[in-house]
Amino acid sequence: MTGTVALFHTASVAQQPVVPETYLTADRMLSDIKSGSDLARIILHSYGFQTGFINAKLKYQGLPQLYCSPEKLAITSEQHADILKRYVENHEGVGQFPAGAVLVDALEETFPCKTSDE
Repeated sequence: MTGTVALFHTASVAQQPVVPETYLTADRMLSDIKSGSDLARIILHSYGFQTGFINAKLKYQGLPQLYCSPEKLAITSEQHADILKRYVENHEGVGQFPAGAVLVDALEETFPCKTSDE
C-alpha cells in the first residue's frame, strides 16, 4: 500500500476507512464504469487530469513528481479506468478507499519515476 491510500488506511479505526459518503470508492467507481456510466468515467478522468496538472506543476518547480508517464502520452479516460482496475485487482482491499486517492497510487505504480540511483 503506497502514499495516498496508506494515509486513509492509517487514519482508520478498526480497519474501516475514513471515507466521507460524498466520495466514490474505487470499487463503486469501477462498478459504475462497467455498467456504462459516462458520469463515472468522466469523474475518474477528471481525477487523472487534475493529478496530471499537479504533476506538471511539481515538475516545473523542480520538485519530485508523483508519477512519470512517458512525455508524449496523453492518458485517455479508458486508460485511467484500466489503470485503476488493474491496481484494485492487484492490491486487496484498496477498492474501499476513495477512487481519486487510489488512482494516484495506481499511476505511481504504473509510471514510477526513476531515482538518481537508476
